[in-house]
Order: sequence, then structure tokens, then C-alpha cells
Amino acid sequence: MPKPSKSSASSGTRKKYAKRAEKGQDDVQPPTEAQPKQAKAKKADKKTLKADVILLKKKAYKPPVKPSAPRPDPLDALGIASQVPPDFLVVLRRLGKKDTVTKHRALEELLVDWIGKAVEGSDEREYMIGVIELIVPVWLHHYPSLVLHPSRKIRFMAASVYAALLALPSIRSSLFYNLNDTSEASMVEHVLGAWAFSAFDPDSSTSSKAHQSWAGYTVLSLNAPSPTPEVSLALEPHMPSLMAFCERAILYPPSVYAWLNPPAPEVPPAPVPRRQTGRPVTQTGKPKEPEERSKPDAEEEYESDRNARYRMGGMGVLKWLLDTLPCNDQDVITTPNPGETVHVDEQPSSTMNSLASLLSDPHFWTSLYHSNRAPWLSEDDVTERGEGLGDTQPGLRRCAWAVVDSLVRRWLGHPQISVRLLSVAVLRSAWVEPDSSVLSAMWEPLLLLLTKVPKVWLYSNGDNLTGPHGLKPISAVDADAGEDGYEGSDNADNEERIEGREQFVAYEEFLAFLKLGCRGSPRQGYPAVLIITSTLPPEVLPLDKEGLDRLFISLWAAVDGRALGSLERPQNSAAFLSSLLECLILILNRLAKSPPSQPLGTAPSSAIGNNSNPSHPGLAEAIVLQQLEEVCSSLITGRLRTKPESAGEELAKALIRLEGFDKKLLEIAWSTVSSEVLNALFGANPDNTMMTSSADLLAFVASMERKLEQSPVVKQHMVGLILDITARSIGKLEAVADHSVEVDLDIAAVLLSMTIVHFSSVIWHDYESRKRIDDLLLGKISKLFAKLKPVSFISLIGPCLHHTKHRGDIWHRLMEAIGSASFSTGHGVVILKLLLADADNSRLPIDVKAKGGELDALVNRMVDTTLHEDDAGQLDLVKRMVSYPDLFLSDAMVHSIINRLGTLTAKSIKDCLREDVTPLGPLEASLSILAHISTYQPKLLFTSATNTTLLPDLCLLADILCATEDTDGSLATCIKLARVVWAGWAVNRDESARRTVLQKSTDAVKELLGDITVRLKASTIIESVLLRGSSKASLLGQLHLDETVPTRTEYELEYSRCEVGYVDSPMSLLDLDYSEPGYSTSHPSRRHYDRHGYSRYGRMVSALAVGLSLDRQSLLSHLWSLRHLGLLALTAQDHRLMGAVDDPIFGRAYTLDDSTKMIESIWPVIAYASSHLMRDVTSSWHSELCNQLKTGKGKRPVSASSVAGFVGELYATAIATESKGVRDVLVLRWILSSLLRSADLSSGDTEHWLQLGESIRQTAPQTSISIILVVCRLGIQSPRLDRYRNELASHLSGVPSSKANHSGLRLLRQFIATTPQSDSDVELLPQQRAIFLLQAFQKWVASDEELDEEIESLMAHLFLHIAPIVQSVPGAHWDLILDVIETNLENSSLRDLTSLTTITRTIDLVTKLDDLASSNRSLKEIWIPRQSAVLKLVADRLMERIDDLPRSEQRLDVRKVVVSAAKDLPIPIPADGGVSADASLDDQIAAYQLIGRAVVLWNERLVVEAAMDTENSFRCTIPPELLEILPLGVSINSSDKEIEEKTLAFLLSWLVLFDLFVDASVKVKINYLEQLRNLEVLETTFFPNILHLLDVTGVGKPFNLDVWEVEEFDIQKLDDSLPTRLQVLAAHVYYRALLAIPSLIRSWLQDCKDRQVVTTLTSYTIHYFSPIISAQELAPLRIPEAIQELSDEQVKIKVASAANEVTAIYSVDDQPMEILVKLPADFPLHAIEVRGVRKLGVPETKWRAWLFNVQQASQVRRA
Repeated sequence: MPKPSKSSASSGTRKKYAKRAEKGQDDVQPPTEAQPKQAKAKKADKKTLKADVILLKKKAYKPPVKPSAPRPDPLDALGIASQVPPDFLVVLRRLGKKDTVTKHRALEELLVDWIGKAVEGSDEREYMIGVIELIVPVWLHHYPSLVLHPSRKIRFMAASVYAALLALPSIRSSLFYNLNDTSEASMVEHVLGAWAFSAFDPDSSTSSKAHQSWAGYTVLSLNAPSPTPEVSLALEPHMPSLMAFCERAILYPPSVYAWLNPPAPEVPPAPVPRRQTGRPVTQTGKPKEPEERSKPDAEEEYESDRNARYRMGGMGVLKWLLDTLPCNDQDVITTPNPGETVHVDEQPSSTMNSLASLLSDPHFWTSLYHSNRAPWLSEDDVTERGEGLGDTQPGLRRCAWAVVDSLVRRWLGHPQISVRLLSVAVLRSAWVEPDSSVLSAMWEPLLLLLTKVPKVWLYSNGDNLTGPHGLKPISAVDADAGEDGYEGSDNADNEERIEGREQFVAYEEFLAFLKLGCRGSPRQGYPAVLIITSTLPPEVLPLDKEGLDRLFISLWAAVDGRALGSLERPQNSAAFLSSLLECLILILNRLAKSPPSQPLGTAPSSAIGNNSNPSHPGLAEAIVLQQLEEVCSSLITGRLRTKPESAGEELAKALIRLEGFDKKLLEIAWSTVSSEVLNALFGANPDNTMMTSSADLLAFVASMERKLEQSPVVKQHMVGLILDITARSIGKLEAVADHSVEVDLDIAAVLLSMTIVHFSSVIWHDYESRKRIDDLLLGKISKLFAKLKPVSFISLIGPCLHHTKHRGDIWHRLMEAIGSASFSTGHGVVILKLLLADADNSRLPIDVKAKGGELDALVNRMVDTTLHEDDAGQLDLVKRMVSYPDLFLSDAMVHSIINRLGTLTAKSIKDCLREDVTPLGPLEASLSILAHISTYQPKLLFTSATNTTLLPDLCLLADILCATEDTDGSLATCIKLARVVWAGWAVNRDESARRTVLQKSTDAVKELLGDITVRLKASTIIESVLLRGSSKASLLGQLHLDETVPTRTEYELEYSRCEVGYVDSPMSLLDLDYSEPGYSTSHPSRRHYDRHGYSRYGRMVSALAVGLSLDRQSLLSHLWSLRHLGLLALTAQDHRLMGAVDDPIFGRAYTLDDSTKMIESIWPVIAYASSHLMRDVTSSWHSELCNQLKTGKGKRPVSASSVAGFVGELYATAIATESKGVRDVLVLRWILSSLLRSADLSSGDTEHWLQLGESIRQTAPQTSISIILVVCRLGIQSPRLDRYRNELASHLSGVPSSKANHSGLRLLRQFIATTPQSDSDVELLPQQRAIFLLQAFQKWVASDEELDEEIESLMAHLFLHIAPIVQSVPGAHWDLILDVIETNLENSSLRDLTSLTTITRTIDLVTKLDDLASSNRSLKEIWIPRQSAVLKLVADRLMERIDDLPRSEQRLDVRKVVVSAAKDLPIPIPADGGVSADASLDDQIAAYQLIGRAVVLWNERLVVEAAMDTENSFRCTIPPELLEILPLGVSINSSDKEIEEKTLAFLLSWLVLFDLFVDASVKVKINYLEQLRNLEVLETTFFPNILHLLDVTGVGKPFNLDVWEVEEFDIQKLDDSLPTRLQVLAAHVYYRALLAIPSLIRSWLQDCKDRQVVTTLTSYTIHYFSPIISAQELAPLRIPEAIQELSDEQVKIKVASAANEVTAIYSVDDQPMEILVKLPADFPLHAIEVRGVRKLGVPETKWRAWLFNVQQASQVRRA
């Protein structure tokens, strides 16, 4: 058998059980027969042994608390229920309910609905007060249980209700009367106790409310000023009851709970069921588990928490009594000592006597102890009274410490207060307390007790703790402590007792407390350690080596055990260090004053001298040496982690205090500290791997040096230490010259630099140290530069430069070393960066300067790298160097850098203005350096040369280039930097410099306006300058228009250079909506345009237009500019009408959008000028101006600032340039029209302008036409105008055929100028005069002379006005009119720009004739025979293809006229006409409608031909013109109007294609399908475009059609304003495709390889299209008439609409056969399913044939 192992129990435990065994032998008889030792115990013997153990551990019986009898409710017992209102009775009944919610609602109703109405001012006050007075007994009955309820809400509401009741005087009097006279003693006890307890409730809101009522309505004595019941309640008569309740709540809280919550009457148990044999039935199975708590029960407390709450309330009341009760001076003994007798002159109060029994109860003081077994209780006490009160209740322990505080402050010397018991409880509880909050509450009462009772430590000794209250000696308690859960005792320590010395358990616990770092509260505990240590008597802390070692070992154990480690470890360590050093000084002071050796415990004799300690030789020195060595080593090695500054201050304070009483110890202490410091810095193996260790150590020494200023002796020692550190550091650096010496130079350099930083005043006052440092830097700086790391080198150089007198020479040699260093290695650059960082932080001396040229080569390389290699590091370095030119750069180098950067900046800005892609890296780098210079060294940058070159370029960058596109943000960065440079100049500028820069900048802007190489439009430039100036964002500020645009002279000069005058172009003259190409092309090679199509003159005038639109106040001073604006607008109009052509102002790159915007911006300016000019004119200005113009005969007036001068200038210019072209004439016409529309024009004023036009008819016919045309367009009739028309008609009738092309053409133009508007009711000529004019035209046409095409065009326009006049006159003139129509239509074409005006006039004439013929029989007889020929010519013009021509708005407008006429006229339109891809929306819709009519006729013809084909040779094809337009591309939400029009044409063409399938026969459809399949147009065109439009690409979310009805689409309502119009139309096209070509769609789906697209399209079709198509398929079968027609006696049809199924039932001899036809969910993407449900008497082959035929028929039908 194995050898029995030794027991693991400690010696104390073994002794304890041995004593118990000896004690038990007297009571328990041993067994009669001894068992053999080796024998194994039997089962019976084990039971006997267990019984013996039970006998040994048997505890006394504790009877349970006897429940009190249920208390009768006063509602019923006193008959109150019958006296209160029923509603109030319900509320009162609810107060006694168990449910928490019910109680809370009852209290709320009581407070709000009843007590709230009893306040002052209420109408029901008297009634409510009377009712409330009745229920006072009821409230007092419920109040204790409510205010002590587990629920915080209930307690708060009960306290609020009670406070509200006390606020009512009559109710308060009734309440106090009940408490004083009528209520039972137990009721008074519990009411007052509950009231007092609520004032100290753990819930702050409840305690606050209750404390107000308790403090406001109670007094302590009957002798108080107002003890009457109406005012307050005197507590003196009720004090015994209150004390009894308080004692019961603290010691026996279950009894309080039992009284507050009496149990319900017990119900007798039900009889146990028995079997028939008479035996009871036993219940088997698992025991019944407790049911889950209900909601009200879940709010209940645990019993331990409830008891703690009661006890906390009792503690609060107890503290209140101790603080409130009067205390005589004779009752207090300040320093009671053990063994002394207390004498008092007066008897204490009865209340205090009542409290004494509670305060003298040892079980009461267990509320201080954290565990279940307090060490001062015996086993009998624990058995009899239970476990400790403070176990697991930190809140209760905090309240108990508050009671101790009050007791120590006021009642410490009371005869009934046991100081010994209090001392034991406090000391044995304090050091083992684990809760930090309790520790916070503990320190003040604990320190008060220790200071008031200095020998309180002796009470923990067993010899002094035998006294009253049944206490046993502490030694006996200690013997049991290790087994009974007592944390403070340590059995191992108890075993290591020092022989012959008595142990103090409280002190042992205190040492354990120190070992644990004050139990987690070092910042609170360590400051108190000194006070606690000072109270330790010699008996507890003997002044010998063993006793002191135990104390310091316990202190250091917290560090070794990492008890100080937390988030606040430095603060914790600082508190520890301060406490340790203070205790050290305290003990050294005691040692210095201690007498010679004597027995412990005796009183000390007189102190010995200051400098000797004969009783303890060498002890003080050993302690100082040991502790300071440990402190210094702990700080150096990081064992004790605290801030070096705080550690140095604490150690310095300790040294200063040590100097005060023993200088010998000071020498030892300083020697220890200095040796530790030097060894750490320069030892054999110093732990200097981290630079921060040396830095912290020197910071530690520096803090000591600052603190030691108060002590000259210690200060002198410190100076020696500093110089020693300096000398050793210099010695290591001087060893650089000896290459054989291996030293860590970087550490030595950093150490010396930090020493100089911390102790500069000491070092630089020492001659030897100062000289050695200067010699080191001057002689060996190049070697130090090469061998030291950059950080180490700078850390050494920086501090020395501030203090040495040779800083200039040192700096010069340093710059030379940096400049000569290799640029590639970067060593010198790194040092340069560090020097710049010191300069940024002002760490360099201000008097050092570069002598010149040392770093020029290095800086040049840096600038090159910065500008060409985009090196951000080098850029930052250059910027920082130019910020401090005196330190690093010569003056010549600074100016060279600035000039170089300025040149690069100017070039980069010019490149940005002219090139699309320009690298902005060099510009950004250059501006970054310049911005840095302007911020830090503005005087170097802004010289006179820089003002005139750099700053204007910066204006261009910041104010103009900001309008360009910035893809990556680089331009924005450059602009920001330019603003920084400008801001630096703006601060340092003078007025002359400002004017110079402003002039240069505006000149640069003007130059850009006319520079065609600039990539920005001139309008963009001027807009950016003016708008940014108005918003204060411009560098130039607010500018006037004259400052930003060229002068009038420059505009006139450029106008003369570009030859903008047109040749004779009458079409443009007579109708501004049409134009003909008639400009001069004599020098096309001289024309140059910018990238936007603007010539130099066009750029200048467009800038002027934008400037005037933004600055309209300048318009009146720039009236001359209106002529140039008019020329620009007319040219833009020509470009809009004719398309991309080259002219003197615009080139082919000029876009339609630009022309539209140009016109829209110019006409408002002209209208604004006209309205302003006409505001101040007189009523006679028309006659005056016309007379002036007639008499002046075209000469310019003297002044052009007035209306007359302005119009006269335009008039003279038009007449002067008329021979060159009509452009200036058109300008006159436009501006004059605007002026006259703004004026109040009368008939008389009209005649003045007519006279002016007539007067120049011969000399200036074009100007005359313009003036008369303006007057006639105003619609004002006058007799002179009628006479003028007749005169012109008369002259025109007399022109012979030979002069028709000359005089006749001129007169015809003038006559047409007098024609009224087309919608006017004015008759042009009398009928006879019109007949004569037509006869003259007949002669012209019948002659052999070939007439000019313009004459025939003008005739068509004139016939439009004459036809209504002569419509009732038959004759040959109608043949003339119809001949002119046919001739014009035959000779014109939409492809020819010169014939567009003729087509428009002729189509209008045709429409007019058709309208007149509809109401005139004679004219109809003439019109009908020739109508078909004329309409055929119109159809030819309609069918002309213009898709391949350049886009022309004029051509599109003419086409629109033709299409509009075709809609009203019976024009034969072929089905292969197609839809024009470049037509407008209205034109395309009209063309679609026209083609729709032709499609019907096309299909009718093909169906007839197919039906008549008997040889199966019929073949029909889709019109080829339609197939040409199908492959067009599509666009979604495109801003390009042309692309949108092509997309619309694509969709409409497919609609036309699907229209071909409507009402077509099967044979025709098959031919269409075969052609589409062969062309593969669906795969290549239809599906890619449709899926793209609908976003059904498998990526993203498809277009939502929930709000659209795809089966219907009204083309006529298609609106440009709807952004999704193309998607909606595409959905309708896809719907039509599903109806027309489902078989082709199914084939495409099967062949599609992108399954994601197939899945998305299928689900999209199922969601939006299949339900509609399926419903349409089944719609005919839902009509009852159709079902009845298909059904008979044998055939029945059933339709299941929900399932999309149709069942055909055929009955034979009452036996049905069924065929099911089902539409799939994705119909028509999948074919119709045909299934046989039931067959009867039909062979299988025939049945399958039937099903197959039905399947094929359905597919053919849907093909």
C-alpha cells in the first residue's frame, strides 16, 4: 500500500480540530470496541462516524419569526367604507392589492384626483378635505407597507402622497392626532419608522421627497418652538418606538416584513385520496417544479436585498439620531485609553441609553464586515444570531461607516459606548474591505478613530479583549479565522511568528492590505498610510530590523504583485512612492528620536540628539541605503512606472526633510541616488537601448534639481552630479578622433544634448564644460555629421547653438557639411529637414545666418526635382527653405528661384488657356512655393518686375481658368494657391502698384477675348470675370464693362477687317425666318476660327453681348454696340437656319446650341435698350427723326447718345453699306422694329416713316424695303399706305417683259414689303387693280424672256394675298397661278437651300387654293382637274430624303410645312415612305400618321394579290425604305436633340412595321416573318436597343411600368417634357412585337447565350405583358354570346380566367371527351399548351393527331 501523504491543512487548522476533538470527548462516548487501524470501515461504522460528526457540528435550534395576525382594514373595521364616495372607495381598496400596477394607479389617482383637488383655489376643496379626513386611518394603515414596498415607483408615489397630505394643515393635524392619541403602539411604531426609513431610502428621488416632509414636520423634543400637532410632530414621546423599530429593522428585518405583510389565512389541505384497499395513493414521478414568477412577483426583491434595504434605512435613522441628539461635553472623552475609567458628571439621555444597547451589540457591528463571519464573533454567537449583516451588501457597509463617523465625532466617550468593541470592529473590517466605494466612505471615520484613540491598535491584542458583551479573546478568534472565511488572516504568516513577540491581527491585516496595493484604491489609500503608520505604537511596530523590514516588504509587495497596474498606473505609482518616502522619513525620524533599548510597550524617554542614534546603530543607514536603492532601481528599470517629474519631486522632498534632522543620512541617501543615476547612464551594461530611458532619467534628475533650490547643501551635490554627467558625455564624443575606441556615439550625443537642455544654466556657467563643448563642435563637427544619426546630430547641435558664443562659425561649418553631402544618400537632406523643423518651432537662434552659397547647388537640384519629377518631399523642403532665406539661402539664390518660378508659372498658365491636356504638376509645385514665399517672405516676392508679370497671370488663372473642367482637382488646387499669392500681395501693396497690376490684368483679359487660340469661349471669360467680381470672388474685384472689353475703335477696326457684309440677299430681307447663302467668299484663306467656331470678331462681339446682358446699366453708354450685336445675332440666325457653314464670323464648328443661346441672349439686350430709349422721347420724335433723316440724306448726326442719334447712325450705315450687302440693313430693320414696338405709334406717325421709305426708294431700295416692311408688320393702316400699294401695283403693271428681271424684280420686292400679315383682314388691292397686275404677270410669263426664279417665288407669295381677292373672277389668271405653282414645285427641292423659301410660299399657296376651292364652285371646277398633278408634286417634296445632308433648321422647318400640308390635303403617300430620322417630334408624328394610312392601303393590295395567287408564286416584302431606318441606334435621356430624334424615328419605324401585321392575311404575315428572319434584324437591332431602353440587361433594375398601360399609346400626345417618354414608347413597341412576331421572339430567346438577360426579360414579360396579352386572348370567350355560339348540345366551352385555361367538352352518348388549352404564365414567350384530358372511343394515334393539329393551329394563328 502507498504511504499515507501528509495532510494539506495548516498547523492552525490542525490545532483547531484537535481542540474540538478534546472538547467533544466529554460529551460523546467513544465506541465500545476499537476498530483495527488497517481494517476498512463497514457501512454501519460509517453511519456511526457520520452521526458523531453531526453531534460535533450540531447547531442550536432557531425558531422562525412568528407571523403577526392580519390587521383589520379601517375601511371595514371603522365603517369608513360607507362614508366615502364609491369612486374613492375603489381607489382605497386598490391600495391593499398585491399587484404593483394596481397600487401605482391607485396612488396616482389619490394624489391627482382627490388630494390635488383639495389645494387652495379649488372649487371642491372643502368637500375633498372632509373626505380625506375620513380616510386618515386607512392611509396610516397602508402607509408603512407602501413606503417600504420593493418597487421604487410605489415608494416614491407613497412618499409624494404623504408629503401632499402633510401640506394640508387640517389633514396634517388629523394625521398627528391619530399618531399621538388614537393609534395603537405598534401602528405608531411602524408608521414613524417607515416615515423615517423613507427619508433615507436608497432611491434618491424617494429619499429626497420623504426627507423634506420628515425634516419639515418633525421636531426632536417637546420643548421645540412649535411642537403642536397642527404644526409638527414631537418625536420625544415616540422615541422608544422609533428606536425599537430601528433595532428590529437592523437586527431582525424579517419581523418587520412579517408585520408589514401578514400572511393570508391558511386553507386546510385537501384529503389524500386512497385506494379501495385503504392504502394512501403515493404520487410518483418528478417533483413539481416551482412555477415561473408572474409579472408582479418578478418585481419583488430577494430576501437578502430587502433585509439590506431595511437595514440601510435603519442605519440612516441611527446616523440622524447620533447627529441630532444633544451631546453634553461631559459625555465625550477625546482620547480614551485602555484601562482608564471614564467619569461623567451627568447622566446621559434616555435616548442615548436606548441606543447604547444596539451600539454595544457585537452582531450589530458585523454590518462593517464584508463576509458572512465576522472575526470578533464566537461560534455560539454565529449559531445563535446568524451570519454577518454586511455580507454581499456594500451599500449597508457604507451606511455603517457613516454611523461610525457620527459616533466617533460626537459620542466616542459615552459611558455606554464600548471603545474596545468599536476598535475591534473597525480595525478588523477596514483592511479586508474589497469594495472600492466602501473604501471611499471608510477613510474619514477610520482616520478619525485612529487619531482620537492612538492606542486603538492594542485592542486587537488578545490580552486586552476580554471584557463585557460575551467577547472572547482575540487569540481564540484568530485560531478559528483561517477556517471560517476570514480573509485578513494568513495562516502561513501566523506560523512564521517571531519568537517572544506578540502578534497583532489587525496589524497583520494592515500589512496584507498594503501588499494588495490598498485593495484596488491606491490613490485614496496611500495618502492615508502615513497617518495610519504614525498611529502605530511601538508594541505593534517595533523599531528593529525585523519589524521595519516587514513593513517595507509589505509596501513593496504591491509593486511586485502588480497591484498598482491599471489605466491610471502612473498616478497609482506616484501615490505609492510618496507614501513610501513619507513613511521612510517618519520611521527615520522615530529612530533618531527613539531612546535606548527597552522593553516593548513601555513609554519612551526623552529624545536623543539629532545626529546620533545610539540605540539602533546602523539601522537607519541600512534602511536609507536599502530603500533608496530600491526606489532608484525601480524607477530606472521601470518596475515602478510613474512620471519622472513627480518621482523626482517626491525624492527631492524626502532629501530636504532628511537634511532637517540627520545630515549623515543625507550624505548616504545622496550617494545612493547619484551612484544609481550614474550607473544607469554610464555603467558597464547600461540599459540605454531606448532613448526614452535616458530622457526620463534626466527629466527625473531635472525635477530633483528644480525642487532642491530650497536646500543649498543638496543643491551643491546636484551641481556636481550634473557636471559629472556632462563631462562623461563629452568624453565619449571626443573619442571619435580615436577610431579604435568603440562607443555608441548616438546615445552619447543624445545624452549630452538632453543634459544641456535640462541643465543649461549649470553647464554654461562652468568654464571647463563650456570650453570642451565649443572645441568639440568647432573641431569635429564634420566627423560628427558623418558618423551620427541625423536625429542625434540635430539634438546635439540645436541646444548648443543657443548658448555658445561661436554659433556663427558652427552654423557656417554645418551648412558646408550639408552642402557637400551626397544628394543621393539623403543624409544631408534629412539633417536639413530636421533643422527646418527646429526653425518652424523657433528652436534655432535668430542671429545665425548663411554666409553665402553653401547650399546653392543643393537647392538647385531640389528645385529641378520638384518641378520635373513631382516629388512632394522635395517640394516641401524647398518651400520651407525659402521661408527662412537668411538661415539657408543667399540673396542671389532667392531671386533666382523666384524668377524661375515666375517664368514657369506664366508659361503653364498660357498653356492651360490654350491646350486641352496640360500637366498641372509643375504649375502646382511652382505656385505652392510662391504661395509659401508670399505668406512668410512677401517682401522678397513682390518686386516691381513681379507685379507686372506674375500677378496678371495669376488673375487669369483664378478668374478665368476656374470656368474650365477640373477632372482631378489639380486646377482647383492651383487656383487656391494663386489666391494665396494674391492675398499676400494685397496686404503689402501700395496704390500705384494696385493700379499697375489692375491695368495689366484687364489688358490680358481683353487680349484673351480676341485670341482664337484660347480654348475658352470669350463669353465664358467675360462671364467669369464679371460674375465672380460681383460675388467678391474675383482677384480683380468689381470691374466695369469698359475695363474688360475692347474699345469701340477696336471693334470697328476688326469689323472692317473681317468683311462681314453680305451681297444682295432679298430672301433674308423680306423674311427673317429664311436665309440664303450669299456672303462673300473672296478671301476664305484669311479666315481663322477658334475651336468653337468663333472668329476674332465673333469672340469679341460675343463677349460684348454677354457683358451687356450682365451689366445692363452700361448699355446706354454702349449704344454703338447694338449694331455689332445685331450683326452677330443675324449671323447666328443664318447658322441656325442653314447649318454648318464658314462665314466671316462663325465657322463650321459653331453649333446649333451656341447659335440658339446667342440669339436668346442678344434680343433681350436690344429690347431693354429700346424700352429705355423710348422712355424719355417726346410725342413728336417720329416726325422730327424722319425729317432729320430725309434732309440729312444719310449723313451721320452729330450726337449718337439719343434715340435720334442712335437710329440716324444705323440708318446712315445701312445706306452706306447697302451696295455691299444687306447685313446692316437687316440690323436697322431689327432694331427699328424693336424701337417702334416699344413706342406708342399712331397712324400719323406711320405716315412719317412711309414718307421716309418712299423718299429713298430709288437711291437705297434695300433700306426703303426694310423701313416699309417694319411699318407694315406693325399692322397699323393708313391712307398713305393704301395709296403707296396702288402706286407700286400701277408701276409694276406697266413694266414690260424685257425689264421684268430688273425693274420688275425691284418693284416686286417693294410691293411685297407692303403686304399685310397673312392673318390680317386688310385687302391688299382692289379687285380690278389685282386683275391688271395678274395680266401683267401673264405677259411676263408668256414672253420669250426667261424669268428669274426669284420672280416666280415672289409671285407665289403675292398670289397668296391676291387669290382671295379674285376668287370669284374666272379667267386665264388661274392658269397663271397654277402654272407658277407647278413650276416652283418642279424646280425646287428640299435638298437645295436656295429653293426652301420658294417651297414654303408655294405650299402655302396650294393650301390656300384648296381651302378657297372648297367653298367656291367656280374655283373648284378650275382646281379639281389640276389638283392631282399639284398634289403629286407636293408628295414628291414630302418623300425627299434629307437624312444624308448636314442638319439645317431651315430645311426641317420647310419639311414641317410640307408635312402639315400633307395632313390636310389628300396627298397619295406610299407605304415605303419611312420616318425621317432627323425630323422634329411633330414632323415624325405627322409622318407616322400619314404612313399609317398608306399601310392600310398597302396591306389591302397585298392581301388581294395573295388571295388571287393560285400558283403559289406570290411573294411580298417589307418596304426597303422602312428597313433602312430600322437599324438606327437609340439613346436614353440624351441631351443631344439629334440623337433623341433618331431614337424616336427608330421606335416609330418599328411601330410602322408592326402595323403591317394588322389585318394582314396569314400568307402575307408568313412572308413578312420569313424576311425578318433572314435579315436577322431582331438579333442585331431590335432586341439590343429595346433592352437597352428598358434597362433589361441583367444588370440593375429594369424600367418600372407600374403606372403605365403598355397596351395603349397615343402618339399624338407624346410630349417632349416627359423625361421617360422614350422608355414608355419602347415598352409599347415591345408589347406590339409580342403581338405581331411572338415566334421570332421565342427563337431569339432560345438562341440567346446570356441566360441572365433571358431570365430578366422573362420575368419582366410575366410581370407587365403576359397578363395583358392572355386577357386579350381569352376576352372573346368571356362574352356570353360567343360561348353560346360555340356551344351546342354536344359541345361545351368552359373558361377558367384565373388559370388562363379553356376546356372544350364533346359529348357522345352522354360520355364526354375533353381537350384543355392553357396559356403559360410567360405567354407568348412560350407556345400555347394543348393537353388531352379525357378521350372516348378514339384510337390513340387519332387522338394525338387531333391534339397536334390544335397545337399547330394555335401556333400559326399566333405566329
